[in-house]
Amino acid sequence: MLAQPFITMRNDHQDALSAGLAVGELAPGSKSADEIRALWQWVEARLKARATASKQPVSELPSSPRTYNSAFLEASADKAALVSWSGF
Repeated sequence: MLAQPFITMRNDHQDALSAGLAVGELAPGSKSADEIRALWQWVEARLKARATASKQPVSELPSSPRTYNSAFLEASADKAALVSWSGF
């Protein structure tokens, strides 16, 4: 899958990398920072859609412990990702 907000290689990215900063820290009002913000918004929307789509009633959970555990771990990883990116 390709992320929809395309990132163009700009000088701000290289300058931020050499300074050890994110482009949003180095040049928060730049086109580069806008592209990165759009990318994170796209990722957040995809994670939220996946988390919403994966919610199932308990009666529909798989009966196999192996399947249940992998489904639980996948859902937990999605929730952890949402929590870590929710402030961005």
